[in-house]
Amino acid sequence: IGPEPALIMDIGGGSIEFIIGTNSEILWKESFEIGGQRMLEQFQKNDPILSSEIVALREYLELHLEKLVKACQQHEPRTLIGSSGTFDTLSDIYQLANDLTKQDMDTEYPLTLHSFEDTLQQVVRKNRAQRLAIPGMIPLRVDMIVVACVLVDYVIKKLDLKKVRVSAYALKEGVLLSTIHSLQVLNKSTES
Repeated sequence: IGPEPALIMDIGGGSIEFIIGTNSEILWKESFEIGGQRMLEQFQKNDPILSSEIVALREYLELHLEKLVKACQQHEPRTLIGSSGTFDTLSDIYQLANDLTKQDMDTEYPLTLHSFEDTLQQVVRKNRAQRLAIPGMIPLRVDMIVVACVLVDYVIKKLDLKKVRVSAYALKEGVLLSTIHSLQVLNKSTES
């Protein structure tokens, strides 16, 4: 992550997790019960999404992400680090558009703010079949990508974030690592 505070974001179907931290400490963390599937069901009644639906979603985010805004005002992160799901798809779209390929040992996938803006403009204008035709889009993400991109755009603009990064890791890797560490500690204590 680095020594400067960064905002980590993981968009799930039922909730969104945010963490503000550095390479050495967690400064703030919160889970918001407004995940991608919930936003999709509540705000995207048309395909392509209507501008009035985007406005309604942004107003909803303004009301429900107040704690996030206050925490970011306090800790001043300038980088957004996205984890899994939507962010993986955004990076895949960027990589295919720029003839880049993932390497097995990558800990971070490429994405720029400019390419994110381009993808946002594409997904809000296109219907499901057109979105699915975007190289890098997968059927699992094609529906939720619209509201998820509106959310990411809201966060970037509201918090004046200057850079976006995509982690190759997600919750499942963290759980696995935590389990391995717990087993190693358990094994050492039983050996003693």
